[in-house]
Amino acid sequence: MYKKATSWVEGQRRGAETYRNTVVTGDPDMEENIYRNELWVRTLPPVPIIESSGTEDMGKIESFFRKNWSISCKVSLLGLIALLSILLMLVCALVYPAASSKSQEGNQRAIKVTEPGKHICPFLWVKKGDSCYWFSSVPENWQDAFLTCTTMESNVLTLTGKQEMDSLIPSLNGKAHWIGLRKLNFQWLWIDRTPFTFSYWGHNEPNNQGGSETCVEMKSDGWNDLNCDNKNYFICKK
Repeated sequence: MYKKATSWVEGQRRGAETYRNTVVTGDPDMEENIYRNELWVRTLPPVPIIESSGTEDMGKIESFFRKNWSISCKVSLLGLIALLSILLMLVCALVYPAASSKSQEGNQRAIKVTEPGKHICPFLWVKKGDSCYWFSSVPENWQDAFLTCTTMESNVLTLTGKQEMDSLIPSLNGKAHWIGLRKLNFQWLWIDRTPFTFSYWGHNEPNNQGGSETCVEMKSDGWNDLNCDNKNYFICKK
């Protein structure tokens, strides 16, 4: 295609030179040749337009499709997100009321379960009646026993009667335990300020041996007054 265009241009150039020479020389034969050349030129097909290379066109096409593909992907992604959002709202609308209803039912059941005993005891605490008890595994003096119970939001054991004491005796395992009874101003008082209306002293107790026994330990056979600095196991109650 390029060669044809070049030949046509060359023919035009030669025709122009021949015409110029004929005008100058006035040769009749030459004029006839010019006329023929003009006719030949008129019958030639139009010169094709030389277009850009195929590689450049392919690059433009590829760029066009890439841009359109990117836009299409973004539109599809937005549509998918919108669809998922709608589905999520529908699921929440269906599931939440059911879950809320089950939660309310569970809370009501929990209330019914705990109402008879008023509360549930923490881990490692023993429930007896309406109270929870914690039995120490390490002996401490009375003051440290009191502090340990306080950190667990409880008090050293106070007793309301013999029935409560008898329910705890088997858990003593034959060992003496501090209880929350102390002598203040020559008067025995429970640490939680409840009235001191029940006692279970052992034989010849309390004897205040040495004049410094102001705390009380509980044994399976009764109570004994003891110096508060001695170390004993103890029971916390709440």
